[in-house]
Amino acid sequence: MAQMRRYPYLVLILLLSVVCMRDFPVDAATPGDVSGPEALSSHFLTEPSEAQPEKIGLEYLHGQAGSMGLSVSDLEELQVTDQHQSSQTGATHIYMRQHLGGIEIEGADISLTLDRNGRLATTKDRLHRGLTQKRSSVTPRLSGGEAILAAAEHIGFTVTGPLTQISATVDSPKQESVYAPAGISRDDIPLKLAYVIKDGQPRLCWNLVIRTPDGAHWWDLYVEANTGAVLKQSDWIAQENYRAYPLPLLGPGEGQRSLLIDPADAQASPFGWHGALSNTPPPYTDTRGNNVFAQEDTDADDTGGIRPDGGATLDFDFPLDLNLQPSGNLDASITNLFYLTNVIHDILYQYGFDEASGNFQQNNYGRGGQGSDAVVADTLDGASINNAQFGTPPDGFAPRMEMFRWTLGSSPSLIVTSPPSVAGSYPAGGALFGGTTTGLSGILIPALDAADVPGPSNTDACSPLSNPGQVSGNIALIDRGTCTFVTKVGHAQDAGAIGVIISNNADDSVITMSGTDPTLLIPALFIGQSDGATLAAETASGVNVNLVTARHLDSSLDASIIIHEYAHGLTNRLTGGPGNTSCLSSPQSSGMGEGWSDWLALVMTAMASDLASDSRGIATYLVGQPPDSRGIRNRPYNTDMSVNSFTFNDIKTLNQPHGVGEVWASSLWEVYWNYVTAYGFDPDLYTGTAGNNLALQLVIDGLKIQPCSPSFTDGRDALLTADALSSGGANQCLIWNAFAKRGIGLSATDGDGSNVNGVTEAFDLPVTCVPEPEGAVLLVSGCALLSLLARRRNKNALRT
Repeated sequence: MAQMRRYPYLVLILLLSVVCMRDFPVDAATPGDVSGPEALSSHFLTEPSEAQPEKIGLEYLHGQAGSMGLSVSDLEELQVTDQHQSSQTGATHIYMRQHLGGIEIEGADISLTLDRNGRLATTKDRLHRGLTQKRSSVTPRLSGGEAILAAAEHIGFTVTGPLTQISATVDSPKQESVYAPAGISRDDIPLKLAYVIKDGQPRLCWNLVIRTPDGAHWWDLYVEANTGAVLKQSDWIAQENYRAYPLPLLGPGEGQRSLLIDPADAQASPFGWHGALSNTPPPYTDTRGNNVFAQEDTDADDTGGIRPDGGATLDFDFPLDLNLQPSGNLDASITNLFYLTNVIHDILYQYGFDEASGNFQQNNYGRGGQGSDAVVADTLDGASINNAQFGTPPDGFAPRMEMFRWTLGSSPSLIVTSPPSVAGSYPAGGALFGGTTTGLSGILIPALDAADVPGPSNTDACSPLSNPGQVSGNIALIDRGTCTFVTKVGHAQDAGAIGVIISNNADDSVITMSGTDPTLLIPALFIGQSDGATLAAETASGVNVNLVTARHLDSSLDASIIIHEYAHGLTNRLTGGPGNTSCLSSPQSSGMGEGWSDWLALVMTAMASDLASDSRGIATYLVGQPPDSRGIRNRPYNTDMSVNSFTFNDIKTLNQPHGVGEVWASSLWEVYWNYVTAYGFDPDLYTGTAGNNLALQLVIDGLKIQPCSPSFTDGRDALLTADALSSGGANQCLIWNAFAKRGIGLSATDGDGSNVNGVTEAFDLPVTCVPEPEGAVLLVSGCALLSLLARRRNKNALRT
């Protein structure tokens, strides 16, 4: 007893341990259980040093030259081009360029990063090896003025003023000088010698910069000093334009398209969206690039179809008429899909879905990963309807996003109102092209044309119509056969028809007419052979008809579906590593995959005006609902339990995998709103630091941490670990409260994780997250102290 009085703190700790022990399952950590920031280790290339950063970097390079394939001569002429210290991390970034005989080598750069303690963290180089032995003459055959003339001819301008040298550097190997604009530049023209490596050899060039008088281009050119050929050029002005629905708009239901200029992120897409190795000229001027290949695939043959071309200026500004069937808006639709898929790529890059993590790029720029796997994105894929899908193979193999057409509203119908002998409703099929109508009335007129090579019948409209005066302003009746549906409807439209009915020429079957022609604006229906003959026999008496077409919608205009599908690629590449994309196939994990996809769609389309109690849906545009409806889900997403009451036990009865996913997405939505409530909202998804940004970072970090085939509790625990690693556990209770609200609390169990029937929900919290009743501060604080001691004990155990 006397000893206890001598050690009162020991008595307190013993008492608290009895009360608190059951609340700390982390105490059971075993070797290999890395659950806190104290278990992290960092890797640096050098030890701490107080020497100048440049000296530290150069000493390392010289010491490691052999292992890097460099010789001393390769390093002896490195010159610092830039150096700065990050105000956020304290890291020093140094950029050097390789020189040869005092003349710089274009693109031969190396970057070094050191932490605030002088430890070298990374080196990334594009240096050339063994060039000393390959050096050519350093005496240019062409003068600087002659190089300017060659450059002007190359870019299509004529020198109209005197080529006056304004200044020159004396006794410099680079022979730097400045010339007057000479009528070809808005500014003075700087000039210097530089090497360009071509076919492994250093070629001496004049490097000059010309900003064209019209301001459209700012050329950085390398003119070979012996021949006058332009070996390399890049434009400092980028003008990629896309008319699309910008985030956070969901699509047509929330606002208008905008013309978006140069939206590519410089870090994630350093050569723009159409470039791969350089940005001038881009390898593609259509909707292909380093991150995405977008095209139509209405015939579902996966070989690539129509792609809009933006031309040399990459101008993707195309009209959109929502009254047409989707095939009438292909250019606008593919542009929207290309734009959004690239935006998703660039945003996710900021949060760690990069090359090394297995993202989707053709060229990985030496940053890790396999490459050769840009997303193949198909608009109006003909393989299915009312759906979309994303197939994710392992890193290095291209995924495929297939966006299908959706049907909305009434089925196609044909109603004859007179004469009474043929009045009634007739079975009809629609068309994938042309306009739409909820009721178009008119007189039915047979369309007549020549019986010729394009079509042997005079009623098949395979040639321009011979009776346009009768057809104009009326509905044309045409027989099927020989030529395409779009050809027939096109001829009727040219003759002034307001609609078309095509009659089968083989039997009474009714089909949906395929074809693509964005110039077709009138609606068309298809009827059986017998019905066509019946109506044709009465046209002389005047047949009055009413057409109703099914309205087809394009899923490439719905941001929630595009993001949802792309997110499947994200979660499959990050769970279990980019080389294993089969980790989300069990009943729980496949549902979680759907949930992450819904959640990412909600996060990327969130607005500053949103409230936690607002309802949000998925694919609302495609099912004709406002954005605050449920869309294609069982319930709208909402933190109000009276609107969306899903909890853990509901995965036993909800449809798989999407219904199961709704429970997971609802839980993550609670996490999101807890973060936004605590840290605010930032509309900038690229560099923002508010709660929505933190929540997105947390989820992506958690994907990398969780095991293959995760259960709901595995996913929850991965987020808790991610928070411990990033913030030291500052947000543990935000996460616990979110999951406990949806029944995935401390005592919840996942069964064996392989099915949905064995789960047990629980709504309890760790004691550290339980609201403190009056007088319980000492107890809770003591429990927290015991938790900290336990974590430190586990840390020491891991190190022994």
